Amino acid sequence: QAVWGRRSIRVGSVSAVLAVGGIGIVDDAVWVVTMLLWGLFTYFVLAIAIVMTGNNPLVRLGV
Repeated sequence: QAVWGRRSIRVGSVSAVLAVGGIGIVDDAVWVVTMLLWGLFTYFVLAIAIVMTGNNPLVRLGV
């Protein structure tokens, strides 16, 4: 089973992103929030590309 397929990994990853985002907002760390939003944006761009083309462009990179 792939690492991302494990429930504990998914829950831990989402929890870490939410915790870091919350700390960034509370501490006015704009750069932290900006990086999280940039990561979310690139994730959605990749998801849209996969849905529209039916192919994952990162497969060619061996990722």
